[in-house]
Amino acid sequence: SGTYSSLADCENDCYAPSWNCINDACVDPQDGSGTYSSLADCENDCYAPSWNCINDACVDPQDGSGQFSNLLDCKYVCYPTSWNCINAACVDPQDGSGLYTTIADCENMCTTSAIQSVFKLTDKKVKRIVNALGQEINYQTNTPLFIQYQDGTVEKVIIIE
Repeated sequence: SGTYSSLADCENDCYAPSWNCINDACVDPQDGSGTYSSLADCENDCYAPSWNCINDACVDPQDGSGQFSNLLDCKYVCYPTSWNCINAACVDPQDGSGLYTTIADCENMCTTSAIQSVFKLTDKKVKRIVNALGQEINYQTNTPLFIQYQDGTVEKVIIIE
């Protein structure tokens, strides 16, 4: 007097939903034998990461539908190129946060000789530039800078533009 006339009929309708990740898609095997007990868990693990460039940021849509399959490719297209001067070399932080918008501007300000000319020094060589917290920074205008020279002397300067 039950709802089903056979065990097979009951088992076909009475399974616990579960999912397997097959070819980047979550599929319910319809028999409760799936690896994941929730669709959300399956989707979190199943989709290959991908990224879209949205408002100058690389965002993973969490469903494998992104335009870029590689985060570095997304960053290359998405973030505006910019440069920082680090240890007398121009480096692109690859996130648009660099101080200089062109490599030429960075190179003009990054070399020791350029820094020397800004400070009108010819007899001393700059070892590094630090801020008030002692952190090494790039040359900046309108900011207190401590110029440490190779001879051990330190000069506090503010270049106002």
